[in-house]
Amino acid sequence: ADARGRKLKVFLEEIFLESGFYSFDWSPEYQSSGVYFITLQAQLGDYLPIVMSRKMIYLK
Repeated sequence: ADARGRKLKVFLEEIFLESGFYSFDWSPEYQSSGVYFITLQAQLGDYLPIVMSRKMIYLK
């Protein structure tokens, strides 16, 4: 999401992944320099979701 909260890219949605390490490429060539937020949300069954967010600064 950008600083205004607009979603820019969704990598996976409603897809189950086995435990392990994963990486996803984001190509920001059409984005402006600025502050962006990376958010990971995971949920298992009826448990409350786990949400982690990190701030990222993108400079061209």
